[in-house]
Amino acid sequence: MNNNYFDNPALYLEKEQQIQEIRKYGMVAGICVLSFFAIQELLSAALIALGFYDLYQNDTLFGQSFELIVTVTAICVPFLLAGKYFSKKTEYDVIPAGKANRTSLALLAVPAGAGLCLIASYVTAYASMIPEIFGFEFTMPDMTPPSSGYELFIYLLRLTLIAGVIEETCFRGVILQPLRKYGNWFAILMSAVIFALIHCNLVQAPFALLAGMVIGYFTVVTESLWVGIAIHIINNGISALIGQLSASMGVDTANVIGTYIIFGTIIIGLACCVFFVILRGKIAFDRETEIYGDRIHLLSKSEKAKAFFGNLPMVLAIAAVCWYTHYYISI
Repeated sequence: MNNNYFDNPALYLEKEQQIQEIRKYGMVAGICVLSFFAIQELLSAALIALGFYDLYQNDTLFGQSFELIVTVTAICVPFLLAGKYFSKKTEYDVIPAGKANRTSLALLAVPAGAGLCLIASYVTAYASMIPEIFGFEFTMPDMTPPSSGYELFIYLLRLTLIAGVIEETCFRGVILQPLRKYGNWFAILMSAVIFALIHCNLVQAPFALLAGMVIGYFTVVTESLWVGIAIHIINNGISALIGQLSASMGVDTANVIGTYIIFGTIIIGLACCVFFVILRGKIAFDRETEIYGDRIHLLSKSEKAKAFFGNLPMVLAIAAVCWYTHYYISI
């Protein structure tokens, strides 16, 4: 790698162009995160202004319906607009909704990814206990499911199908795909960080980071967003199922059944991981080197990260996340 850019003006200009391009991607991602919060605040303010806040608090069906609208609007509007912008800036398909490159690989990737996500949930759950030693308690928004009826249906729909399709389209599609020209691992990590940021609490965000990396990896290797969507739906579906069992059968019974479901999924997932690695064989993970040649090697990992995060919209987005997060920290 030639670091003497000033002896090669063309190479120096190319490097600067790459920095500016990644910075633009970071700026757009930061604007998306800020817009995500702004839309939620605007919809909440409209709810109060129109006199529906008491109905939201007391009518479960109305409350769940409103939460569904907020989720869809706050994520879809900014991120899909960003996808339209990114589609003009990259040779990759921003939303790779086609068939996986190998069906057999995709079929193994789904249970493998689901199993790894559950392992990540255990890792982050135990890690979240460490701050309690120092007197800090991390909390998260109430996720208790409604007892029955249309309220429960809307809750499950929002948590599983809607979350899986929308979040994967936006994070493993819109955010991840344009960054792949600078390295698949870089793209996976950046999209996972943005995914973690929108969760705004230190219970869910660490898990979202790890799960985002797992889902991003399998999405990239299989070249299909549907793989990530399936993993996401299974993961959230297991969580919703255990929550519903706790509400209907009691915590102790739900924990027993949930343990069997979780560990069964993990064992199957790990077995699929082994077969996935064998079947994957020599599939090149860093395919962008074949497309962009040496262009990718002009920036170090730290330079790419600095360009992505070192801009005003992203700094403001991180500050907003910190502000919202502090509501879920008790001392």
